[in-house]
Amino acid sequence: MDATIYRVPACNVEALREQIAEMNKKAAKLGAPEIVLTQVGTEIEKRKNASKIEIEFVYHLFKVEGATPKLEGWTFVAVIEQLGEENLVKIVPGENCPGLFRTTDYHCDHCNTDRRRKEVFVLRHDDGTHKQVGRNCLSDFLGGKSPEGVLAWAQIIFELDSTVRESESEGWCHGGRYSPSIDEYLAVVAICIRRIGWISKKAAESMFPEPMTTAYLAWRVCTDTKSRTIGELIEEKELYVEDRDLELAKAAVEWAKALPTDQSNDYQYNLGVACRAGIVNPSTQGIIASVISAYQRHLDRVEELNIKGREKFLDEHVGVVGQRGGFAGLTVKSMKYFDGNYGVKTLVRFKDPEGRTLIWWASGEVEWLKEGESYDISATVKEHGAHNGYKQTVLLRVAQGLPRPKPKKVKA
Repeated sequence: MDATIYRVPACNVEALREQIAEMNKKAAKLGAPEIVLTQVGTEIEKRKNASKIEIEFVYHLFKVEGATPKLEGWTFVAVIEQLGEENLVKIVPGENCPGLFRTTDYHCDHCNTDRRRKEVFVLRHDDGTHKQVGRNCLSDFLGGKSPEGVLAWAQIIFELDSTVRESESEGWCHGGRYSPSIDEYLAVVAICIRRIGWISKKAAESMFPEPMTTAYLAWRVCTDTKSRTIGELIEEKELYVEDRDLELAKAAVEWAKALPTDQSNDYQYNLGVACRAGIVNPSTQGIIASVISAYQRHLDRVEELNIKGREKFLDEHVGVVGQRGGFAGLTVKSMKYFDGNYGVKTLVRFKDPEGRTLIWWASGEVEWLKEGESYDISATVKEHGAHNGYKQTVLLRVAQGLPRPKPKKVKA
């Protein structure tokens, strides 16, 4: 068989190998040579998905090697089937069938009769001669040898070529949909959480007309490029991935990949396994989507464990409850998004220059704040609270910039 090069998306490779393994089981029963799938290269193509994120599509280049069916000096070249008024010529991969067989009638060169047949077979002798033979005459033509094993072998070769060519389609492996990379999928999860909030299974049950968890919504955004409903939702909620979403996704994946395999925590073990697999599919989308929140909880625990050892840590409240004032040089330590009764809510955690913690529950997404940046703000102190044993000041009605000083009253 000629070494045709096939370009197979990375998401389809595992399924292709499984199908070839099944074909080799059939070939072994027939005593046929094993089909060998050999990777000869890799190509990377960059494209933007519906959420305007540039994604690397990985393709593996393969050549498939196997032997053409042969018996008693005759090699099977093609099967000719009548399709309406024309002939469908199915050529054995790696063989060449003379063009005259495209318009041939259904006569048999062995019995020299021309009658209506379902199919005829084209064979080539070692001396280069081609013959057209009907199925019922194959045994006699081959000197009494049963052709069934060779025909079954030929069918495997036909199936092989068809399967590998189909695997070149991005939608082959998962019901007509592209299987996104983990980075792409989690970047969309991150923007969905920022714009809409985290939607759990329980919360999704009350949704109309279609229940969609965050995991399922992100999957649809990544894969269902032809859906009008998803397209309108992307536009309405502005589910366009930004650099910060992709950075968070990559950091979360790297953290999950490094989770130890010998731990007792089943959730973290499975999370690590799913992320190390490198792709997302319908059976893993739920657990992979949860890595964003799991990673952020991990960062919170790291901060809490190290908080007392920091030079700039002060475990005390700031401001007077009920009073409005200015807070200079607050650094945004984290921003988390939750699904509230009236839309998404954002939990913003600040640190002031002395190391005190302040938090703000904002309605919707706060576009003017970014993690790691420092700001001067005006706010009202709602309460002096605590979290995990550490004091924190709760703010409300936060605005950008320090309050303007009140003008002094001049006595008349």
